[in-house]
Amino acid sequence: MIRPIGDPRIHFAVNCAALSCPVLWPEAYTAEAVDAQLDRAVEHLVGSEAHFRVEGDAVVRLHRVLDWYRDDFGGIEGLRTFLSGYVPDDVASVLKDARTSIEFFEYDWTLNDIVR
Repeated sequence: MIRPIGDPRIHFAVNCAALSCPVLWPEAYTAEAVDAQLDRAVEHLVGSEAHFRVEGDAVVRLHRVLDWYRDDFGGIEGLRTFLSGYVPDDVASVLKDARTSIEFFEYDWTLNDIVR
């Protein structure tokens, strides 16, 4: 229901409760704050080396969800462009360089649960 809206930031906010899922924020998304909330979700994910990492100047490793839903971003080139707006300029340069390989982390489907 929410994917047809066409805002790829939703992939940083929707959560499946597995360890590799984006973080589930302890607040509701609201009409007044949704843009800031979705931007925060993207910034949080690209700020985590477990989900976004530049390896040297030749590889950028991304969260696996971005592979599964790459078409929502306009393919690999769309991912490069989209993510460049959320990272520092030096990282954006590496990301936008067509010679930089885009790879994806393995996904950990282990339930994100507390120890009881």
